[in-house]
Amino acid sequence: MAYIRPEKRKYGTAYVVWWEAPPDAKHKVRKRNKTFRRRKDAKAFMGEIEASLAKGTYVDMTAGEARIGDLFDQWITGKRGTVTDGYINDLTASWRTHVEPVFAYWKVNELRYSDVQSFISGMAEIRSATITNRCLDVLRGICDMAVMDGRIAKNPCEKIKKPRRTTRKEERRYLTIAQLYRLADASGRWRPLVLTLGLTGLRCGEARALQVKDVDFKKHRLRVYKATRRVNREWVTKDTKTHARRDVPMPACVEDVLRPLCEDRAPNDLVFVRDDGKPFDEQTASRKVKNVEGKYWWWCALTTSGTPIMTMHELRHTAASIAISAGANVLLVQRMLGHENPAMTLKTYADLFDEDMNQVRDVIDANVHDALTTFTTHGE
Repeated sequence: MAYIRPEKRKYGTAYVVWWEAPPDAKHKVRKRNKTFRRRKDAKAFMGEIEASLAKGTYVDMTAGEARIGDLFDQWITGKRGTVTDGYINDLTASWRTHVEPVFAYWKVNELRYSDVQSFISGMAEIRSATITNRCLDVLRGICDMAVMDGRIAKNPCEKIKKPRRTTRKEERRYLTIAQLYRLADASGRWRPLVLTLGLTGLRCGEARALQVKDVDFKKHRLRVYKATRRVNREWVTKDTKTHARRDVPMPACVEDVLRPLCEDRAPNDLVFVRDDGKPFDEQTASRKVKNVEGKYWWWCALTTSGTPIMTMHELRHTAASIAISAGANVLLVQRMLGHENPAMTLKTYADLFDEDMNQVRDVIDANVHDALTTFTTHGE
């Protein structure tokens, strides 16, 4: 309950509004006050305080003065264990590079919608949509935590207009089967890896974590449930990107190249490893990287085979293209690639399903023709 206490001051009578803030983890009862020169203003403020206390929307002004930089450390610590270490690194990098220089010393209760929108709009002009949206995710996450902690009443990052990720049809490269095999042949000892990525759609991290026991030659399946990626120069194996397990169909041509890699091997041995037994290195399509001791072989394979310059990750697109041309529907491709839902698959590969639309048109035309023929015959 709030109340007003008049007090004598040098300039005259002051009106002090006193109220009890909701308890927090450190204090059972928190006394708060604010001083006004006029009783009218004190009464108006007291009404606002009592209303917010009754509705449960009260925000402690002192708590809202926390710096955004300090809140980031608390927020990113809370993310650990709920998302992958790689994503933690991506969020931290976005904070250090883009968000911290601008907002680290801002008080969280000073942040406004217009401030965030201006920042995001400026970022979108010079950075990719992915980086810009990740910066927004950082700010939104910090403010969400501040709302839950009672530091601010509303998240200023809500309804921010963010840039859309543009995926142009001509930018996505699909290799033909002949091109894929030429690339695999030019990859030397990594030929089985290239064929596996290009025909099953595994992510590089998933292939890196694939063990002998995960290759089921009897059921013709690859069991995918882990992924390995480099975090702070160390290889870390965690759940897959979507934290889901899936079985991926393994064509006979993939079985043929994987069988020699799995024979006489322990179940927990990695399928794709370097000569020293470590996971295969991350590859780049940049000509600036030299093929030192066979570590960076991807660029050499691309140029030798005459394949368009592309990343290893793009072999997933080739796998999707081959599967769809073989008659796989959206649900099967979704399960194969490990997408969260069919909508993501359809959005990503909508251009590959154009032929299905033509087939639907042909079927409709055939059905209409048969129906009209029957109607005409019976009518006569």
